[in-house]
Amino acid sequence: MALTNVQNMDVAAPAQPKKSDFLQRGRNMKNDADETRHIKRIQETDDEVTITFGKSEGSLDEGEIDAAGYDKDKKKYREQRPAQKLEIRNADDGNVVVEGYAAVFDEETVIGNQWREQIARGAFRDAIGRDDVVFLINHAGLPLARTRSGTLELSEDEVGLRIRAQLDPTDPDVRSIIPKMKRGDLDKMSFAFIPTRQSWSDEDQMPRRTIEEAELYDVSVVTTPAYSGTEIGIRSALESLERHRKRQKRSQAARRMRMKARQHLSS
Repeated sequence: MALTNVQNMDVAAPAQPKKSDFLQRGRNMKNDADETRHIKRIQETDDEVTITFGKSEGSLDEGEIDAAGYDKDKKKYREQRPAQKLEIRNADDGNVVVEGYAAVFDEETVIGNQWREQIARGAFRDAIGRDDVVFLINHAGLPLARTRSGTLELSEDEVGLRIRAQLDPTDPDVRSIIPKMKRGDLDKMSFAFIPTRQSWSDEDQMPRRTIEEAELYDVSVVTTPAYSGTEIGIRSALESLERHRKRQKRSQAARRMRMKARQHLSS
């Protein structure tokens, strides 16, 4: 039987993975994550492929609220949370002083049976001295005190956001509520805010939201305190949760892609 000498024959080398292969896999993984993403850079070594994703225009960083998502009327994004019981006393100068905590740090509460929520320490650090906060009745009407005039003071301590309002007893609006407050008919507070930085944890059955920074609008004595907000404000919070979940999906997709790349190189 004749033998063929193949010593000098050209033999095709095994196909090596190309960057374009990984690029296409990146595009496929992007579709899995259901997000508009692009691969910014691919770095290859002998035993590793590093794929860097670029952030698409309009996507958000963790904990960030898209400023463009708030139109000019930001007030409609406000949310309201009840506070601790307030204290009322007569001051030496004749004013009526109302004191209490508008917010307590690290105290978890269930909001609308949809998420758990807590306020991080320092969440109002920037708001104090920056925001013009008013003291109202049921979050409406003319102000009884305000930070700009010095009649409403805000401070943070280890417990939470503490308020001290000096009310003028000659003000007809104040006169109408003082007897009710002293009897205990009006002894609860609530504060209105817009979260400007927040984070989510979706590890348990009910997601947990942490308010890390907020704008303050008002502190109010209220008839019936409630965990509430405008429809737009609540929807904004739920959209923030959805963005968090999508970021989680993208992160998981990137991990799957890296695993596939390593398996391809090792095979």
